[in-house]
Amino acid sequence: MRAIFAVPGLGVVLLLAGCADSKWSLFRHSQDTVRLPTDKLPTAMELVTRQNTNARQIPSFICTHLELDCESGGQSIHIPDGKLACQKPRNFCLQAEVLGRPEALIGSNQDEFWYWVKRGDPYLIHCSYQDLANGGVRLPFPFQPEWVIEALGMSEYDMDPAQYVVQPNGRTIQLIQTTRNLQGQPVRKVTEFNPTNLRVAAHILQSASGKEICRAQIDDMHDLGRGIVLPRKIAFTYPAEGFKMKMLLGQRASDINIYQQLSPQQAELLFRRPNLSGVQNYDLARGPEGPNQLAPVGGLQR
Repeated sequence: MRAIFAVPGLGVVLLLAGCADSKWSLFRHSQDTVRLPTDKLPTAMELVTRQNTNARQIPSFICTHLELDCESGGQSIHIPDGKLACQKPRNFCLQAEVLGRPEALIGSNQDEFWYWVKRGDPYLIHCSYQDLANGGVRLPFPFQPEWVIEALGMSEYDMDPAQYVVQPNGRTIQLIQTTRNLQGQPVRKVTEFNPTNLRVAAHILQSASGKEICRAQIDDMHDLGRGIVLPRKIAFTYPAEGFKMKMLLGQRASDINIYQQLSPQQAELLFRRPNLSGVQNYDLARGPEGPNQLAPVGGLQR
């Protein structure tokens, strides 16, 4: 399994097919150094309440049109066709396609996460959250599904104001929370807000010392009505891995379907680790397993 840990960040997607020019001008961060007056900052609870009001209205959603632009090691690729389903707190399924054929699957449920890349390693990689919490598992990328769900604006924040610090940062307002990741390590979660409308502009995950682990920069939003907004364009950046990914969630708001509650049958089909015929499973805690002999099941099917 020589290539598993060589794949940077979510750069597994770059192995899908060749290289292509990105159609977006990606990952340009503002260099604006103008600072906001500290006496006009909203309180932590005002920011948390604003976030939670929106998040409560998005228990789950399915996006029927997903585009990805990935960049790593001087290479880039555009993936024009994909789908995404999310249900908080941990359920999600991303299926990327090239020329109508599945090329990558990345998923998670309450018990485990997994990914498979057709043109990458010959494995379907998976790991249980219990094994991850027990330690000793080396992750091929900084995978934290709760943070991905949070970047999509679905997570509700804790209402204890003592957990947060509010400070200006250029033309944004930062809400900073010190917490722990899935492996019990201290991290800082930073949410940046636009001061004019208090909409989220970015989610940043930092080490305890303040070093950036990953960033989700929100460039555009869907207005879904009834006061609900959902990111339309998100730029994910993993500095240590040198990996960047631009995600377009739907050309139009009609590409997003919000559900108050998915049925148990729907959730079982969407958020179950697939069985891929002839593909060998690899448990990050236990090593390789036998190849599957079953037809593909689970995930977002046409």
